[in-house]
Amino acid sequence: SLLAADAGHLGDAADAVLHAGADWLHVDIFDGSKASNGALSSMGPQTVKALRRRLPDAYLDVHVGCRDPSAVVETLLADGCSSGLTFQFESCASLDAAKALAGEIRQGGCDVGICLAPETPISAITSLLDAGLVDMVDVLAVAPGRG
Repeated sequence: SLLAADAGHLGDAADAVLHAGADWLHVDIFDGSKASNGALSSMGPQTVKALRRRLPDAYLDVHVGCRDPSAVVETLLADGCSSGLTFQFESCASLDAAKALAGEIRQGGCDVGICLAPETPISAITSLLDAGLVDMVDVLAVAPGRG
């Protein structure tokens, strides 16, 4: 995750990781809410926009760990996020809300990722997987925002 990079040299860090052979970059957007276990990142839609300008061909997987993921996803899509959007499953009010968000991401032209906290069983998202609504599942080994 670019969350571990020096924020003052984020673009250089992203370049270095890609030149070292990484296939994609992971960007964490945390708002300090329960969805991110209180973690707050300095990254947001503007960070993604800046990375996209600097690295137009890079695959950016943007992990949205926010109280209202739909609002952040809407902003990211409007700003041209075009790779992958991964949302924290536990931040969705219901399974139907998660399905709607996955549909919004797909309709916006991005790959759909779902991130699961360690305590959430994979069975919680089986219906989304069976429906083909998800391209990637990120099962965390630690609580969101604590990596």
